[in-house]
Amino acid sequence: MQQEVAFRQGPLPAPDDLAEYDRLLPGAADRIISMAEQEQQHRMECNLLAMHADIQHRDATLAVQDRVAKGAFASDMAGQILGAVIALAALAGGIYTALNGAHPTVSIALVGLPIAAIIKAVRSMQDKKPDDKSS
Repeated sequence: MQQEVAFRQGPLPAPDDLAEYDRLLPGAADRIISMAEQEQQHRMECNLLAMHADIQHRDATLAVQDRVAKGAFASDMAGQILGAVIALAALAGGIYTALNGAHPTVSIALVGLPIAAIIKAVRSMQDKKPDDKSS
């Protein structure tokens, strides 16, 4: 007993098979090769389209992340400015009430509350810092 195994991989048949196709149907080999070329061209175009779509998606994602980061920065900056204005207004009010003879607790409250808020903000920022210790 003798067994012959042939394995072929790719879009085209073996040359002997192509010749046999062409013998049975003249021009069939050219049509088969043309079909393989068209399929290859189509796959390359699909890969190119997919690559361009991926690039556009990445660009859009980066643009969104950039807008989010700028928005967060602007929001943080507005909060800092508003907090500073309120603290300065309270300090100015405390000084004004002290100079105009208001009860001392009013002046202390106007000065003490912003100072306490500033101390709390500084402490919470220190708690959020990552540890510089190396393990």
